[in-house]
Amino acid sequence: MEENISIMRVFNVSNIICINLNQHTLFQIFSISEWYNLDFEVLVELKGDILDEPGKFNGRIWIDLESMEIIAYQYKSLVFEINEKEEKEYPLKMDIKGDYENFSNVEVKKLEKVSPIKTPKIIKDKRTFTLYKYFIKKGYNIKNDAMDTAIDKYESKLIKENIKKLKQELEIAVQNEDYEKAAEIRDLLKNLSI
Repeated sequence: MEENISIMRVFNVSNIICINLNQHTLFQIFSISEWYNLDFEVLVELKGDILDEPGKFNGRIWIDLESMEIIAYQYKSLVFEINEKEEKEYPLKMDIKGDYENFSNVEVKKLEKVSPIKTPKIIKDKRTFTLYKYFIKKGYNIKNDAMDTAIDKYESKLIKENIKKLKQELEIAVQNEDYEKAAEIRDLLKNLSI
């Protein structure tokens, strides 16, 4: 007999971030995904699901960084209220997911108070540069002049380091009278110098 085991998550508000996808460009979402190690394409897909209509996702999500799960979404209620100007107003509601839906009212209030994060500074390292170029090739509009400049500087530095290393290897090959290897290294240097 199979048992249905429900896992009760321990609530720790300090492990939770809120992202308002509606207020971020794709490049900013890329920066957020790199900073928090989140799946960029999932965040972009969610951004594409945003609708400013009652009963629909409005772009705000809460993520538990410990479990790396989206634990809640915000949407406009289907039930409207009439405001002071006698206009329809649809209050914002939170849809809490999965193992987190047993949160107490106190925990839900704490969750609602988690402010949306600001865009963190983009990480400038080999991994991020590689992913940036990969997502641009896939058609994501994340082009950013500052990022392109940083990549150019990084790649230029790598080429200079490689040239320096190859010149040292060439010198050793010549000293050892290994002219075949020296010719191969010379050809590599010519290609790098172009």
